[in-house]
Amino acid sequence: MSGVWSRIGAVTERALALGALQPIDTRTERVDDGDVAFMVRVIERLADKPVALPPGVRGENPFSPYEEAMYVADLGPDHVALLNKFMVIEDHLLVVTRAYAPQTSQLELADFAAVLECFGTRPVLAFYNGGEAAGASQPHRHLQVVPLPLHPDFPALPLDPEQVPEVPFARHVQRFATPPNAAEAHAAYLAGLDAFGLAPLAKDGLTRPYNLLLTERWSMVIPRAAEHVDGISINALGFAGALLVKNDAQLDRLRERGPFAALRAVVG
Repeated sequence: MSGVWSRIGAVTERALALGALQPIDTRTERVDDGDVAFMVRVIERLADKPVALPPGVRGENPFSPYEEAMYVADLGPDHVALLNKFMVIEDHLLVVTRAYAPQTSQLELADFAAVLECFGTRPVLAFYNGGEAAGASQPHRHLQVVPLPLHPDFPALPLDPEQVPEVPFARHVQRFATPPNAAEAHAAYLAGLDAFGLAPLAKDGLTRPYNLLLTERWSMVIPRAAEHVDGISINALGFAGALLVKNDAQLDRLRERGPFAALRAVVG
């Protein structure tokens, strides 16, 4: 194992002291929809977080080179674990390829080997925003890992498919009898892409937008049609039952529409 979780506390403390880590302050609200209590974080102070660039527009790549203060551990020969500079969730990790690879290209076996280095010592959720329409904020390939529960006052994952087996949007769930190895997790991911025709067809190797969520018990793939609904950006965590809004006006719009309807509106 990489020892990532044994290092993260000291790395976080140092990055905060240097001013390199810029956590986003939020408060947490509960929004009920049917029998599900959605966790909605409302931003209290928005850091100077960069936004995604339009396709084809080049900008500064924060992962090449990455900030040394963000470095946590090596994850095999091809990946590193970095702190999420603009974290909302404590101990939020990014699993980043050393060499540039597009966020819109198909994940490889090595990506799963790297992310699974973060499994085993504590309950975690890994997720991936496959493209801008799926909520990706950077074009350099990066998976993400957050500890569970997402909040102490909520279920570990409000939309855990084992607890909420029926949802009003398309998703492909594959369960694991035992914690998966890299080959098993990769195969489940490919099955999810295949279920929705998301796998690359063109020579450029780019996939249609999607979200991936992965735990020790299951893998989930959701096809995406849009990033936003009512101005609210939704990434993979939304399909775990955790949403983020910029202000109270967005919270009110989400309550009015309903979280399930919001998720359904961005699934394609």
